[in-house]
Amino acid sequence: MRPKQSRKVRNYAVAGSALVIAAAVAGAGGDANRGEGGPSGQGGGTSTPAPAPQAAAKPVTKPVYLPDGSVDCAKSKCVALTFSGGPGPATRQFLQILDNHGAKGTFFVTGAQVNLNPDIMTAIAGTGNEVANGTWTQPDMTTLSETDSTAQLQQTNDAIRSSVGSAPTLFRPMGGHTSPSVVDAGKRLGLTQVLWDLDSMDYNYQGDPDGLTQVLLKVKPGQIVMLHDTFVSSATAMDRMMTQLGDQGYAFVTVSQLQSSRAG
Repeated sequence: MRPKQSRKVRNYAVAGSALVIAAAVAGAGGDANRGEGGPSGQGGGTSTPAPAPQAAAKPVTKPVYLPDGSVDCAKSKCVALTFSGGPGPATRQFLQILDNHGAKGTFFVTGAQVNLNPDIMTAIAGTGNEVANGTWTQPDMTTLSETDSTAQLQQTNDAIRSSVGSAPTLFRPMGGHTSPSVVDAGKRLGLTQVLWDLDSMDYNYQGDPDGLTQVLLKVKPGQIVMLHDTFVSSATAMDRMMTQLGDQGYAFVTVSQLQSSRAG
């Protein structure tokens, strides 16, 4: 018969077994923790914190200006608004809208209308907008002889010079109808041909300024927009477009200013 163990001895044995089990569990947990955060086969490493995400570049929210006060189109979202068909009574509304937005535009005036609207011509040039040659009667220049093409541009140049004191440097053939001979006719008179990137076709949206606004909102930075300063609905749509794009940091400049940034 085996001798009985005292109750105290049994208690010590149970307590000792519990300590051994606890130590084994702790050791296994430590090994598992050491296995995380380091390459396979290495222990004792700690996890490397993930790099902080880099802040995204802030979008341009307003134009950048040069020391002379003009917009730096190399660093800004510039658009050139251009107008054909005038000068006429509706031109004043376009001028007022441009002024309200602190903007400038380029007016390709019809030569035969220049002498009929001297006050409007003065208003265009006197407010810092650009006066350009829109031909004398807006014919399809590709159908004219060299002599007639030259006359269309020369007569308009003379009328503009007489009205505002200086000759233009840009011209636009009606409807964009052009050819190498038309371009050359302009060059002989010191004129550079300018067409457009976005044709608003605003003549299709008279009475629908909302629809025309959506067309104008498709413009991208660096583009030239074609409008007619003969339609009141076009003025309304232009105003709405300028408000929305102005909030996005767009600037509205003359063609010459936009082209100078392209050349640079």
